[in-house]
Amino acid sequence: MKLFQKFAKNKKAPKILLGITILLFLLFSIYLALNLRMGVSPDSYYHLEVSQAYSKTLGIPENTPETYQWRDITRIPYLSLWINGRILNLNEMTFNFDEVTVLRLSNVLTAVGTLI
Repeated sequence: MKLFQKFAKNKKAPKILLGITILLFLLFSIYLALNLRMGVSPDSYYHLEVSQAYSKTLGIPENTPETYQWRDITRIPYLSLWINGRILNLNEMTFNFDEVTVLRLSNVLTAVGTLI
């Protein structure tokens, strides 16, 4: 009990706990990004395929018979999908890693960035 009281009086304790929490979040998120099977999340194929459509243009892609299966992609919030498209472009020009893994890891960095 005295140890807890001593820790509670420490002015750095909240920052230490926050750092540990963010580190645990980061490690578990990376674990999930690398080990989760495709299709566990019901919309994982949707996000991958729409991001691939965004990677083929610098703007917002037009609706085509292939994109109608996902719905009207010109009328959805597109910032994250546009960023994913650029990440896929960078991946294609550099390392050519698995697209799903690259997008998941970039989303982990985005999530941790919002916590900091």
